[in-house]
Amino acid sequence: MKILRGRTLVHLLLVLAMVILTVAGCSDASGAPTIPPEETFVISFEDFDETNGLTSLATGNQSNWNYAASVVGIWA
Repeated sequence: MKILRGRTLVHLLLVLAMVILTVAGCSDASGAPTIPPEETFVISFEDFDETNGLTSLATGNQSNWNYAASVVGIWA
């Protein structure tokens, strides 16, 4: 009987939580946010050095690549 009471209590709490979230939801939403101008999405390529390539040790790209490759190797 204790298990039935526990499950009933959990179900009642879930229903109560759903009702509260439904009633107290985002009702005063003011619409979509403003999108920034197109000029802010332009990428400056001046910081990229083409002489060293993508695996420059000065910027740490090689160590980042090694870390990412080892993580993929472990999880694969």
